[in-house]
Amino acid sequence: MKTKAVFRALTAVCCAVLAAGSCGNPWMEKVVDPLFDDGTGPVPVPAFEAFYFDIGGKHYGAGDGALAGTGNINKVTLTVTVIVPGTAALHSLPAPVTAAGPAGAVVSPAGGTDFSGSRTYTVTANGLSRAYTVTVKQAGLIGDGTYAAEDELRARIAGASPGETLILAGTFPVRSGPNSIFIDKAITILAPPGGTLTFKQESVSLFYGKVFEVRAGGSLTLGGAGSGSMVFEGQASYSEPFVSILKDGFFTMNEGVTMQNNTTHSAMAAALEIRGTAVINGGTITNCSANKGGDSAPIYLGSSDGGITGASLTINGGLITGNFGVNSGGSIMLRDDANHFLEWNGGTITNNIPNHYTPPDGYGSIYIQDEFPFDIPNHTHDIDLHGNTAD
Repeated sequence: MKTKAVFRALTAVCCAVLAAGSCGNPWMEKVVDPLFDDGTGPVPVPAFEAFYFDIGGKHYGAGDGALAGTGNINKVTLTVTVIVPGTAALHSLPAPVTAAGPAGAVVSPAGGTDFSGSRTYTVTANGLSRAYTVTVKQAGLIGDGTYAAEDELRARIAGASPGETLILAGTFPVRSGPNSIFIDKAITILAPPGGTLTFKQESVSLFYGKVFEVRAGGSLTLGGAGSGSMVFEGQASYSEPFVSILKDGFFTMNEGVTMQNNTTHSAMAAALEIRGTAVINGGTITNCSANKGGDSAPIYLGSSDGGITGASLTINGGLITGNFGVNSGGSIMLRDDANHFLEWNGGTITNNIPNHYTPPDGYGSIYIQDEFPFDIPNHTHDIDLHGNTAD
């Protein structure tokens, strides 16, 4: 259109009769440029042209030079989304590499490394500003059942910030012995909605291993509302529990989590070894067995410090079924080494097999060794054993 050219000509005439300097009136230019088009297009609106992170020599984000499929710049909603590897810690990313237009555009603030939450970046040019909301997400791990996937899992947990939620998918073998995964900070692990996450416990040589060991000050939460299925699979023999909770460690098991098919042939637990605090809100523990006298059970409460500090287990829901033992409890054992705490508010324990014998040689769903006193509070809900014997 010629409207802009005509307007500029009229402006030039006006400038001839106005005081010197008024021709470059900035207000006039700001009005003219966005509103009129002489065929060359309106003044460009400030915008991001590229936004990415250089991680390991690869560019994760959007724009020229970025890996395809790792980010998006939306100039309508003024948002930038970047997907970084699952091993990258969102709170300590490298400073982003940015490019913005038109020529001379300025991006503020410069840099930034903590993207554990959304950040705002502003692009300014031609007297105009546009504020973009930048969100960085971690890619869900795809476990292919190889040790490479296990190594990536370890790296991601090690790089997670306290309180972070990790969404994982696929199958992850976890090698035994010193290769167990140690939790020393608050971590939540979820499976993606509609997806499945499997931890497959494996032994190497004669070592015994567990998938997770929650250490003092650490907190591990598994599963939750809206997440997918999480499965712990044990091997046929000589295994430790799936999760071991040490003194001053905290563990929570929610809906969607299944622990199954683990057998221990030593003085160990088959599913959970609790020397700290554990809460079961949901999920299933099934077909886990303990074959070492009165020193083991599918769920085992013991002490980490010679009987000074007892363990705590609260059961609010879930299903514990089909577990068995030889000369041991069919489900839960409170060992005689400390004053332990067991509170049952809901859930079901059913069809657990004490052993091949009858009491007192074998024990039922809940076995309390009585050499030392225990602190077992009055329960506010009934315990329905469904025909199992509890001693």
